[in-house]
Amino acid sequence: MKRVTLVLWSIGWLAGTAFGQPATNEPPTLQPVVITAPPAPGAPDPQATPAALTTLGRGALDDAGIQSLHALPAVTPNLALNHAVARSYGDIYAVRGIANTEFFSDPALAVYVDDAPLGSVFAMPPDLLDIERIDVWRGPQGTRFGKNGPGGAVDITTRKPTDQYEAEGRASYGTYNTQSYRADLRGPLVPGKLRLALTGLASGSDGFLDNPLLHSHPDHQEGFNGRAYLGWTPKEDWDFSLTLGGAKYNDGIRMVPLAGDHRTVNSDLNPRAAAAGNDQALRIQRTLPGVIITSITTRRDFSEDPIFLDLDLSPLPGDTALIRQHELFLSEELRLQSAGADVWPWRGGVFFSTARRDGADTRQFAADPAHGLPIPLEQTTDSTLREHVAAAYGELTFAGVDRLGVTLGARADYTVKSMDRTKETLGLAEPPLDVDDDYLTLAPKLTVDYHLAGNVMAYASSGLGFKPGGFSAYLDPPRSPAFATERDWANELGLKTTWLDRRLLANVALFWNDISNYQVERTITGTSDLTIFNAPAVTARGVEVQLVGRPLTGVELSADFGYTDIQFDRFDDPDTGASLQGKHPPFVPDFNACLAAEFKCPHGFFSRLEYVAVGRTFYDEVNSSTLAQPAYGLLNARLGYETRRFTVCVFGENLTDQDYFTRKLLVLQPAGVPGTPQTFGVMASVRY
Repeated sequence: MKRVTLVLWSIGWLAGTAFGQPATNEPPTLQPVVITAPPAPGAPDPQATPAALTTLGRGALDDAGIQSLHALPAVTPNLALNHAVARSYGDIYAVRGIANTEFFSDPALAVYVDDAPLGSVFAMPPDLLDIERIDVWRGPQGTRFGKNGPGGAVDITTRKPTDQYEAEGRASYGTYNTQSYRADLRGPLVPGKLRLALTGLASGSDGFLDNPLLHSHPDHQEGFNGRAYLGWTPKEDWDFSLTLGGAKYNDGIRMVPLAGDHRTVNSDLNPRAAAAGNDQALRIQRTLPGVIITSITTRRDFSEDPIFLDLDLSPLPGDTALIRQHELFLSEELRLQSAGADVWPWRGGVFFSTARRDGADTRQFAADPAHGLPIPLEQTTDSTLREHVAAAYGELTFAGVDRLGVTLGARADYTVKSMDRTKETLGLAEPPLDVDDDYLTLAPKLTVDYHLAGNVMAYASSGLGFKPGGFSAYLDPPRSPAFATERDWANELGLKTTWLDRRLLANVALFWNDISNYQVERTITGTSDLTIFNAPAVTARGVEVQLVGRPLTGVELSADFGYTDIQFDRFDDPDTGASLQGKHPPFVPDFNACLAAEFKCPHGFFSRLEYVAVGRTFYDEVNSSTLAQPAYGLLNARLGYETRRFTVCVFGENLTDQDYFTRKLLVLQPAGVPGTPQTFGVMASVRY
């Protein structure tokens, strides 16, 4: 860790010494009070876009201290993260009630970085490196993006190099020996033609959990994430870019029994979560009269090897799980969009992807005669899941009538999935599984927007979102491993407004989703088998509110609020047959909210105080009180000083030391993933 840190700081210092431009230590000049700045070329204007869209620029990300995908739900209405035991392993994102399952189903969110899609949720490195802008789209986005986004999409744009040399070094240190060091370098190799950007992040933490039995911290973390970007513009109408990335993590696991102290675990072993990945993306763009053609080719390779944990979280030996996962994801997207079209703007394309996911799971159980297990048991499951997707998508807008816009969108998606699985119990092989199926879905969408005035836009949309069916590797015959395609008829009404010479922004959106074959993942009672069932009918309805005001220069007040009312309309418990009608699907909080106040002084001082609230969340479909997280709130604060060349600030998170869980689950006993307790730290950055 120390060696990597020294290298990162050396890059930043040498770059600044060699290439730094003249700069002063004068504090930055505050800009005029404007809520919505003009969007970057090609980026959507959130106030002119007829969809629920949260946009965070580089300044907003820094102000809120957002450095990870895991932090986005705090500032995005009706986006929830149920964080599991380590990094992205087992993470579940939910958007307006649409969620991925822990294993086997497709993601609810499509995540893009510089037009290149990410793969499965477990293979999404959460770190955000040198980000320029993040757009979070809510509602089905299959007609706008190549990779299907049944619940929404996160579109991340990194900071690109220019013909000016730039470098930045950033370091932070906090409670529990939590450290983070980042270095960025951008600039020209051949001015006007060839540009390079390098960024690297090294981070680590001792963790806040204690294991008195082994005198260790089971939730320690250490990782590195880096990216290299090479951009080439041989002519004004051609743009090439190559991005190379890599990540490596050597972490522990954050999980404790629900009974007892939530920051202590007495386990007989030290858990481990090791992961590594690399990715490559080639983007080619050609601008022609009236049309922009973009090709994006992506390769992502990610492994978790191993995930090793104690299933009973006790001093007793014998109950363990050893998990290995690997994903190879390849994609090609060819996108065309209009350039300069005022009456008939359009965009569309074709998307192809192929993925292979290999899993190996060995579970060992100690003898437990009282519960029907007279001898120790070892069970091994090896599986390979393959997925091939071919899709065509597009949107066409008619804007030829004053103040009125009508957008028609459609997606045709053909997915083929197959699974091979072998399983052994006590060394005896069970019948292998070899299954496959294909899924064809046509998803239309209609959006109508009307500008009541120059600062007020109303819109309505209705369209189909979907998650293809698939197979569960843990279910044994005679039960079927297959689950069906989930379909979501999504409807939305919205109003976007700005007032008082753009000093006040007020947006509201109402949504109603009628979902069929809702995919629910659960453990079969009395077994260790995990599968996905389809709930025949689910309804989700809710509201989202965004308020931003700047009453004075340097003062910004904001409020983001999302509420989701979701329930099973028809679903019977697969084990008992009992009706679950009216129950709340798991992983979807009742609400989330963020209230924030920021102050930036002309002399360089700045501060931010925020309160983040998350509503009651159930972690099983029967809504048991044991596996439910009551509503909670976190108070965070930042205070610092900034000039054009450097920034220093102190921060505190969860200032009231709220005890809460980001996930609860039933292993061999009720267990949970505790949220981060009260922490304090300091961050400093220097720019050249």
